[in-house]
Amino acid sequence: MQINEKTKADLCLIENDWMMTGGERMALIGILKMFEPASVLEFGCRFGGATKWMSELSHEVVTVDIDSNCEKYISHLDNVRFLNMTTQEAASLLRKEEKKFDMVFVDADHTYAGVYKDLLDAFQLGDIILFHDAYMTACRKGAKKALKNTNYFYDLDFVPGYLQANGLWGGLGIVIPKFTRKEKYIADPRFPVHGLLRLISIFRNPVDIFSNTMLAKKIKRLIRL
Repeated sequence: MQINEKTKADLCLIENDWMMTGGERMALIGILKMFEPASVLEFGCRFGGATKWMSELSHEVVTVDIDSNCEKYISHLDNVRFLNMTTQEAASLLRKEEKKFDMVFVDADHTYAGVYKDLLDAFQLGDIILFHDAYMTACRKGAKKALKNTNYFYDLDFVPGYLQANGLWGGLGIVIPKFTRKEKYIADPRFPVHGLLRLISIFRNPVDIFSNTMLAKKIKRLIRL
């Protein structure tokens, strides 16, 4: 086995084309290999780091991004269809085409409203839904709102996120609409660390809580650790 610069990139030890941690990458690759989805829908392509693995480990991939530059990173992947539009426009198009996917990966608009809308669309289009940055405050709130009136099985701490200098980031959440929360699972009960990290984040990164950035900066100067 060769241990080289590619190893560093694959484990997210250096800058590369995939904006996920090493653990998050291994989890996504593991799910792709375990369930062998025939079709995958991706909301948010960016540099195509995750898209390449979806292409390799499934038969058909549809990836969506509002940035037309994303296409150049994945144009060599024969089984990938790139949709240069918003995720809502793409979801509407795919419903008209009566498309369904074995798996949907959500990593696009990281706002509260964006995650909420993307997950609602994902619930209709996919059997297994994964979404990135489940520990970001806006993303987590959007996910909880989308799940509020459902009985779908979900785990917002499927892969836990982390607290870094500029706030809460990362983590993978999973939703399986065909499973229900009424069932008992081996992971129940479990205490997620998100609440504790968010409490710490309030003191270290008030911008994570307050939408008024000027107020957040003033508070941060006062309580900087």
